[in-house]
Formats: sequence, structure tokens, C-alpha cells
Amino acid sequence: MTDKNESPDKHEFEHIKTQIDALIDDVVTDERLRNSRIKVDEEPIAVYALPAVDYGSAAQRGKDLGELAKPTGHWHYQIRFNGKSLAYARSALLNNDRASLSKVSVSSLAAAIDVVLRNVHNRLWVRLLTVPERHVNALWWTDEAGKSQVRVLPGRFTKPESTLETLDSRDFLNFLNEKPRLDGIKPKPD
Repeated sequence: MTDKNESPDKHEFEHIKTQIDALIDDVVTDERLRNSRIKVDEEPIAVYALPAVDYGSAAQRGKDLGELAKPTGHWHYQIRFNGKSLAYARSALLNNDRASLSKVSVSSLAAAIDVVLRNVHNRLWVRLLTVPERHVNALWWTDEAGKSQVRVLPGRFTKPESTLETLDSRDFLNFLNEKPRLDGIKPKPD
């Protein structure tokens, strides 16, 4: 289900899992969750980023996400508490090509990913796609026909209605083109 050529091997997974186990109590503040059965999904999801481009123009030229998105070298791991995805972890490759934990977070993103994975069938090559300049996360997969499909995940800057349908590459790029670019904090004018 993830990128078949890059997926961390069993040894790397166990290394990441050990790091998650060591940190999870620092991240989880709810005592009930701390005392629950915790499981890390053994099939991580590759994280890709979509660089800042003219999304409308790319859509008009018929660009596919496969031509635009770039692997980040990070992997996303779903963390389940008593069977429910309530947190996630991310790993990154260090200079020595060893995977290291880079983030553990309790977040609704984990549950949103689970909902999409449960309700979308005939998917191959699932990836988590981030679009930093638009503050958008999406699940991106390639179906059996090789066609890119995208489901926008709920987020602080994403309207709930935009997360209900599956989009092809062109529609997703057009969706991004309509969203305002978020440049960060700007200084107040004098």
C-alpha cells in the first residue's frame, strides 16, 4: 500500500517503534490513553510534498501529481490506542541513512487518515501529500489503472466540505489554486 521501493525494513520499523514507545507518555496527557493498549501500524505511509508552483497552470497543462510531488524522506506511522488511531509519528532518514523519529503528535489527522483508508478501495501506492504553502494535507494514491486520486484531509485551513470527495490530479491542483497562499506572519506596517 505504501511506496513499495522505499518502505522501511523490519529492523528500521522496530527501531522507530522503540523510539515511539519511549516518548509516548510524554506526548499523551490523558491518563486513560496512557493505560490503554498501544499499537503502531507496521505499514508506514511515505510523505511527499508538493512544491510551490502555479497550480492552476499545472492543472491546465494536464500535469499529474506524480510529476510534481517529491518524496520528503519522511514516513508517517499511525498510532492506535485500543484500536483507534489517535496519534501519529513521523520518521526521517539521517545522514547515515538510519531512520530516526522526528515527531510524535496526538492529532485528529490520524483519525482522518484512518477514515479515508477504510473507505477508499482499489488503491495502490498510498502516500501522505503535504502542501506547506497552502497548509493542506491529503492522502494520495494511485489506483489499479495508474490514475492519481486524492482526498483532502480535514485541517485548520480546510473547509469540511472540501474533504468529502475524491479528486483526480487536475481537480486537486485546481482546488489548491483557489486556496489562499499562507506566507506566515508579516510585520505590521509603520
